[in-house]
Amino acid sequence: MLSVTLWYHFAFLVVSTAMLGFGFSGVILTLSRRVSSLSLERGTTLMAAGQALFTLLGFGLANLIPFAPFSLLEDTAQLFWAPLYLLCIAAPFVFSGLTAALMLTRLSSQAGRVYFFDLLGAGIGCVLVIVVLPTGGSSSVGIAAALAALGALLFSPRGRLRYAMGVLLLGSLGFAIAGEHALPLRISHTKTAGKLPMDQVLRSAQNLHTAWDSASRVDVLPSQWGRSIVIDAGTAMTRLPRVTRPPAQMGPPRDERALVLAGAKKVLIIGSGGGWEVLAALRAGAERVVAVEINPLINHLVSDKMANYVGNIFSDPRVELYTAEARSFIRRRPERFDVIMASHTISNAAATSGALSLSENYTLTLEAFEDYFTHLKPHGMLWFTRPEVQLGRLASTLAATLRQRGAKAPGHHVILFAGGKKNSFYGGIIASPSPFPPAFIARALATFRAKRLRPLYLPGYAGRRPLYRQVLESAPCKLVALYEKSTFQLRPTTDDKPFFNQRHRWSAIHWGQMKKVFKQGQRGRMALEDQPIAEVVLVVVLVQASFLALLFVVLPLLWRKRMGLAGASRHLLYFLALGLGFILVEISLIQRFTLFVGQPSHTFATVVGGLLVASGVGSWISQRWVREENQLIPKLRWVLVLVAIALVLFAWVSPVLMRACLGLALPLRVLVAVLMLTPLGLLMGMPFPLGLRHAGIHVPAAIPWAWGLNAVAGVIGSVAAIMLATSQGFSRVLVLAAVIYGLAALLWLGGKRQDQTSP
Repeated sequence: MLSVTLWYHFAFLVVSTAMLGFGFSGVILTLSRRVSSLSLERGTTLMAAGQALFTLLGFGLANLIPFAPFSLLEDTAQLFWAPLYLLCIAAPFVFSGLTAALMLTRLSSQAGRVYFFDLLGAGIGCVLVIVVLPTGGSSSVGIAAALAALGALLFSPRGRLRYAMGVLLLGSLGFAIAGEHALPLRISHTKTAGKLPMDQVLRSAQNLHTAWDSASRVDVLPSQWGRSIVIDAGTAMTRLPRVTRPPAQMGPPRDERALVLAGAKKVLIIGSGGGWEVLAALRAGAERVVAVEINPLINHLVSDKMANYVGNIFSDPRVELYTAEARSFIRRRPERFDVIMASHTISNAAATSGALSLSENYTLTLEAFEDYFTHLKPHGMLWFTRPEVQLGRLASTLAATLRQRGAKAPGHHVILFAGGKKNSFYGGIIASPSPFPPAFIARALATFRAKRLRPLYLPGYAGRRPLYRQVLESAPCKLVALYEKSTFQLRPTTDDKPFFNQRHRWSAIHWGQMKKVFKQGQRGRMALEDQPIAEVVLVVVLVQASFLALLFVVLPLLWRKRMGLAGASRHLLYFLALGLGFILVEISLIQRFTLFVGQPSHTFATVVGGLLVASGVGSWISQRWVREENQLIPKLRWVLVLVAIALVLFAWVSPVLMRACLGLALPLRVLVAVLMLTPLGLLMGMPFPLGLRHAGIHVPAAIPWAWGLNAVAGVIGSVAAIMLATSQGFSRVLVLAAVIYGLAALLWLGGKRQDQTSP
């Protein structure tokens, strides 16, 4: 929803702000005698009711606040609106955290059972996202509030309080039904459709269609090209071709696509979108066109809702349309194609992992191009278009793939071009498993000049640009120095580090760039491709999270001796380590499994839901497995060591298993993913409740702080996981998490003797 209302970069605020809300709940529970003195029944009722109430109020207020993050350094009012906006988002999570912290504090001896139901509910919620979000953004908020209100009703004692909770539940359900009309999402004024605010256009009669699913919102608007599918209120867009006669009567395409489509019989289109490439292939006389699009809402539009507008080209017997992730789809196809096309498959929508524009792109990695070349005929061709600023990295990834396949001169297999203006949004690359013949090179050069395109690199062409000449013609040993010297990311992307959209190296980010990012205003969309917006936002979120954690959680610990926390340092460090380790694993697994599972919503439900449910079962097992106090520390050490070993093994084994099973159908891939995650989840669910039981016996006052610090570690870790993955890769992030769990085990060395002597 934040990707729709603001820009997709700021969707990550949800993760950090939610975890800060959880962390602050631990502080409140410790410092507020009024809250801590509430009975379990009344306290949980009021806190759950607060979650429901502030879910609605927080959303309503945030929806009214004119927050424009790209204007932070242009509009001084934004310095007031920004923290208020974050407060509205955080409010429901504070009450949610208080509900859980109250129960874990009062029932620490049964922490395994309590934590089991907490994680079970979280896992079910991950799956419910797929069902709930298609009802619409505002309605989804009402359903979330209704679930919290239901919890309050179940907790509430008989009498007026129970009646009040019933009214709250009915009100939340009413908002879920009427929310889309009563309080539609307000779109930031920095999003525009031409010269008009996008919010005004989307609410007008010009909006021909609106639909939601768990991954995106799509609208259909008239445009200068006819009709356009707008994704997440302007974050991305794909055009619909206006087709009024059969493609055979339209003649072959007259643009640069004719270079690769002429004579092609079998064409695979990755990211078919509105259908322009499908139409071009049909016009060129292709006998079979296989179109793959990951967004089901777009496929529904072109094959049903807008089918007549696009001339029913997707109903043509030569066309096959599939809703799938391209890599897993192509692995399941044994056939070879004459042409594989991917034209501007740029989706700047927020991934469910919250990874921003650094979001993993598995269609542009070294392993992906290996798959493409494997499915091309010997003289087949790849056609990929991207913004010109991304062509350098695309060329380096292609060159690495070709060298890996035995090509001695990768430059003989590659052609690059771009639009007429420097740093054009339109650039392209043509590649083939076989060297291009001179006749094709001459035809390509003539076509580029006729269409006013700039030739950037052609084999033997005297005007080829120095950067592309270096990337495609230099020896591998010289490329390392080139990659290190460049301020931009030129290293080939791999499945372990698939962050193709990351243009800027972390070491190259400076204060001048940060200031420029927050002065974009309505130029925000155009800055997405040439400014380090995602990197800057991550840095800002990390600094903000660290500052707030220091202010609201760490500083109050200076008074721990006055609050019965003397001797609790080991416990607090332990829970800090658990929070950091768990979130590093969770974020990296979401990203890694995105390729394997495919659909972002299915990935989220499978990975996060599966991991949390398995962790909940592990928590339940720990309650039954460790019955005596003297067994807590020895068994806790063993569990932590086993978690560390399991993470190292997972980092090593999982890529091999995923590659082997990537060609399976979606249900089987989901099953394999769950089977891979279950042992890890079972082990990772044990350390937290076991540690809470131990704290409940020896330092009961530490439990709220343990909850708070665990959440704060999650705040910092969720940002750090992305930053580390972009520079080190997913495997190393998992190994780092293993080291952190190992350090947590070390905290309990000599634990029995210290417990006996602690105050």
